[in-house]
Amino acid sequence: MKRRTLLATLGVTAAGTAMGTGAFTSVEATRTVNVNIADEDEALLAMEPIDQTITDDEERGEIRLSFDEDVGDDSNGRGPGSKSTYLFDRLFRVTNQGTQDVFFESDFEKTYGDQDIGEIGFYVAETDDSLLDGESAVVKLEPGQAAEIGTLIDTQGVDPEFDNNEEFDFDATITASDEEPDDGVTVLDNEGEEEDDGVSGQ
Repeated sequence: MKRRTLLATLGVTAAGTAMGTGAFTSVEATRTVNVNIADEDEALLAMEPIDQTITDDEERGEIRLSFDEDVGDDSNGRGPGSKSTYLFDRLFRVTNQGTQDVFFESDFEKTYGDQDIGEIGFYVAETDDSLLDGESAVVKLEPGQAAEIGTLIDTQGVDPEFDNNEEFDFDATITASDEEPDDGVTVLDNEGEEEDDGVSGQ
């Protein structure tokens, strides 16, 4: 069983965890992830916020995750600290609105920020050891099924001595496919359990 240190509960259903120490020095820095459903998949997938303290509706097929507030004991109200790993469980929900099974994944692109973030990615439920990048893992959704998605932010690459209004901004795109993934890609169900159907690359 994974060892997890609970530091704060955000909203009603989302829990934030952190490992490591350090914090950014500026309370004014903005740290956001803009999440979009790919244009061709907008009719197939739907997104809705769960944790209203972090997640906001923007427009159809788009939400924004804002990590600007207190996320743990070491953050002092400044958002994610440096040299740490943060887990935000169940921030938003993705639903398969189509009529067939789909496998969905996500892709991240940094659009603003000078320093390197160690890693950022989505995971389903609390399965943070399997990021939904299409190479490590994907989620399989049957028609009408929904998955609750969390976000991992690893700031190991951020210098704790960087005394600045350090900001980061990422665009994340969620895509869906009706084709089974390649061998070696873990297939998770909507609860984060590994699928036992021969396509999980085991």
